[in-house]
This record gives sequence, structure tokens and C-alpha cells, in this order.
Amino acid sequence: MIIQDMTLSWERLNNEHAVLNEMVAELEKDAKETMQLEGELLHSLTEQLRMKAVGLLTELEYHSEWEASDLFPKLTDHYNTPEGHQIITSLWMLEKEHELTHEYFQSFFEELDRLLDNSSAADLPRAVNDLLTACRLVREHLMAEEETLLPFMEAELRLEDVLSIPVTCVTV
Repeated sequence: MIIQDMTLSWERLNNEHAVLNEMVAELEKDAKETMQLEGELLHSLTEQLRMKAVGLLTELEYHSEWEASDLFPKLTDHYNTPEGHQIITSLWMLEKEHELTHEYFQSFFEELDRLLDNSSAADLPRAVNDLLTACRLVREHLMAEEETLLPFMEAELRLEDVLSIPVTCVTV
């Protein structure tokens, strides 16, 4: 992976994670507030929760597609050595976390549909807990990516910086 490409990927990963973390924090806050509501306000805010969850899921899908089609293959190719097994194993684990998070979002949407069909606030805690679990998984996933991928990328960028420093010889 050339230095410019690595730099762009590093910046994109950081920027997208900042946006996603902000979306997760807002969704978690709203989900917790929804637990305190009843009646029409509850119905209105659960629909807003659904829209925000769909928005977060859409951003996550966009982010995941970029990782799967661009970032992960580049990192895998770059670290495709016996010493690179750690990054390849980490990438596989990150993919599995994507799948688990998606399952919790789906469960939230299904619970929310049942809640709105039955108009029973008694089902709300289960739906909100699924959403909060999905949010926690997203947060942990983003943190795992940052702890796993960024150090590899940063080390590569530092190495490239060192290798690009002109060496001058001093003759005595």
C-alpha cells in the first residue's frame, strides 16, 4: 500500500469513526429517554428511534462496504506474510462483529414492529435493550478497529516517513 493511499485510508477511517461514534451516542441517549415515555409521545419517539437506527445502520453499511472492498483487502495484501497473521485474524473477527451487530439491529426492528402493532409499552424494554446492545457492539467494534488497525497503519506511515528521509553522507 503506497504512503498516500495509506494516509487517505487512515484519515477516512478516523473521520468515519468519529461520525459513527457521535451517531451511536445520540441514539443511545434517545433510547434511554424513550424508556421513560408513554402514549402518543412514546409512539412518535419510537418512530424517531427507528429512523435514527436506520440512519446509523445505513452509515455502518457504507463504512463496512468500504472496509470490505477497499481497506481490508489492501491491509491483507500488505500484511500477507507469516508475521501478518495477527492483522488477518483481526480482520476476520471484525467481520464477525459486523454480523452480530446487524442481528441486534434486526431484532430491535422486529420488536419495535410488534410494539407498534400491539401498542403495548410493556414490550418497549426488550426493543430498547436490543437497540442498546447493538449500539454497545458498534462502539466496541469501532474501538477494536481503532486498537487493531490504526497502530498497523500508523506504524506503516512512520516507516514510510523514515524511509523517505534523504540520507546524506558526511566524509571526514
